Amino acid sequence: MIDFAAAIFQKNQNELRQFFKASDQLTSDSRSPLLEYTVPVVFRLQYACGLRPQEVRKLKRIDFNFNNRTIYISESKHYKDRLLAVNDDIIKLCKKYDSIAETINPGRTYFFQSPTGDAYSHGWLTATFHKCWELSKNANDRGSCVPYDLRNTHLNKIRTFFKIA
Repeated sequence: MIDFAAAIFQKNQNELRQFFKASDQLTSDSRSPLLEYTVPVVFRLQYACGLRPQEVRKLKRIDFNFNNRTIYISESKHYKDRLLAVNDDIIKLCKKYDSIAETINPGRTYFFQSPTGDAYSHGWLTATFHKCWELSKNANDRGSCVPYDLRNTHLNKIRTFFKIA
């Protein structure tokens, strides 16, 4: 798996590395056959692109342009749309995930589609984040971490290719 821990993180580098390593350890089951693929990709994509938790959860397959290496974010904060340029490693990771997910769940609408056919819920993302945090054995002395902690707002402005009116 790609090591994205080299980038800036609000916490320390080791915590981020341990978190992603923990996300790689979750396994699928009959209720969620894509879990082992979804979790590592959803959190790496969120971190690498500076996405808000609701943005990463609600991405649709149609939002990805693998040829142009862009992701369309619709109705983001203040109902504004934007187009993100995405680095090659992340695009390759997403393309590989899409291929696996499409084999297991053909014709899906959401990029990260829950077993019910909907986007994953806020509660699922938070619970899964906490599970990875616990597996990582990272400290909790600063209080509870949440998925939003993966968002780097100062880097997001650099990552945004251009905004759509």
